[in-house]
Amino acid sequence: ALRHALRRLFADFQADRQRRAGEDAQLLRAVEESERSADARIQQEFRQQDRQREALQELIDDFSSGEECETARRQRALAAESVEALEAELAVEAGRREFADDQVVQAINEYTSLLHRSLRVATA
Repeated sequence: ALRHALRRLFADFQADRQRRAGEDAQLLRAVEESERSADARIQQEFRQQDRQREALQELIDDFSSGEECETARRQRALAAESVEALEAELAVEAGRREFADDQVVQAINEYTSLLHRSLRVATA
């Protein structure tokens, strides 16, 4: 009876370990997919902001080459402010992305560490 109980306990332990390994793998895939999705979205936003910045810069250049009337000066100043605001937004977004990337790396490192400890305990 004791052998049977031990075998059952060991089988339950193995089944639980396999289930957890499957859950861990699924979690890792979800984290990786989330990271890829976030990277793609951020890259798309960067491209869009870069296009807007280039369009504004072209407007500034066009205004600079024309005669200096009051309206042109105001429009150029507004365009320059918009370019500066976009560049500031790009800098902030780059910081956010770096922070998010650091968090993802930290989460993966913690997950890997926990997985290694679990495997050591399971094989001990």
